[in-house]
Amino acid sequence: MPLQLDLKFTIQNYVEETDPLGYFSLPFFSGVKENPFKSAKRTNPIDFKYPELKSETIKIELPENYLISQIPNKKKKLITSAGFSQVHVYKDNTVECNRTIDISRRRLELKSYKDVKSFFDELVTSNLEQVVFTKKVTGN
Repeated sequence: MPLQLDLKFTIQNYVEETDPLGYFSLPFFSGVKENPFKSAKRTNPIDFKYPELKSETIKIELPENYLISQIPNKKKKLITSAGFSQVHVYKDNTVECNRTIDISRRRLELKSYKDVKSFFDELVTSNLEQVVFTKKVTGN
């Protein structure tokens, strides 16, 4: 049975603001901060502790006086025995991101190393993407 968490929290000073724009990255729980596969070459097969499927949906509600001006593009990366997808949607002042990381086999062959390295580079890059917003202009 999978573990499911429903959390609601506030992060103080999380947004970067430069007039007239603001920026923030989504706080992923399945995020990869750096690629564990840094070497140009590898001599052993890739061994994960276990196969895993991580799925998460992050929703961020913006105050009424803000508008989203840019969300990250849809991403999808498939390699042998692993996949990643991420889709952002903006509706009714809420940014929602659905993200899935699927590593379906515990051991990957050495010949897959270049693809696995690229796969994890893509994961790290996706964590850095930002949502851009502006304040609504109100007429007086």
